[in-house]
Amino acid sequence: MSDTIHLKKFLLISVIFSLVISAVISVIIFLAFQFGEIELRILFTTISIGGYSLVGLFFAHIYEKNNHPYIGVAGLAFILFSFISTILLIWEANSHFVLNVFTFGWHFVLAIFFYWLFFIKKSLKLFAGGGFFLIFLSFLIRSLHIWNLIDEVIYVKIGLIILVVGASLLHISLILLAKSSKELIINISIYFTTLMILFVACMLIVLIFTLNTSIDIPEAFFRILGAFAILDGLGSIVTPILVKVMKIHRGQ
Repeated sequence: MSDTIHLKKFLLISVIFSLVISAVISVIIFLAFQFGEIELRILFTTISIGGYSLVGLFFAHIYEKNNHPYIGVAGLAFILFSFISTILLIWEANSHFVLNVFTFGWHFVLAIFFYWLFFIKKSLKLFAGGGFFLIFLSFLIRSLHIWNLIDEVIYVKIGLIILVVGASLLHISLILLAKSSKELIINISIYFTTLMILFVACMLIVLIFTLNTSIDIPEAFFRILGAFAILDGLGSIVTPILVKVMKIHRGQ
């Protein structure tokens, strides 16, 4: 139990640290009106630390409950694999092995979560069912690619879209689990964050469709995307904090 508490503290500190660093870098980038290669890689790295730590907190919580510890352990293991591969990809370790580890890790992270949501938690089954469908679709597309039955560009685009939609379903599901019938401020934070998640997902999908095309995306698009992403991250942190504060206020 003490090991779990230390892990949760470490992950929570990682989330806070990455948010602070990301905010500082974002302000510098926006004020300087420059998107340098190194600055963007550092920004994506810190965002990744926060994002993976946030998901890791969820699996650490499941492990702490001791009802289904294997789900927590498996989730944390695949989160670690995915995080390492993500950092390598950000810093241009563009090997097939790294990409496969990234794909493999995220598939299992999503599969484990949606399994927990559908069969154990037995809530938000629409999201969980959609998650399972995306995992199956991703496996099908991956199989077609292995047998050279689908064009490389189409495979990459479909794979990235599935990843964005799947991660968004995961994110929204985690946020909606905090929904309260008593606290209006919590529900406002939940719906605001959900809206930001949808905006970010839609804009990322637009970017994916423009890959390997002659379409020129204006710089303003990336600025708006960055703003929505920051608000998304802010809401993702504020919501669980509000839940905790309200529980303390009610004496729970």
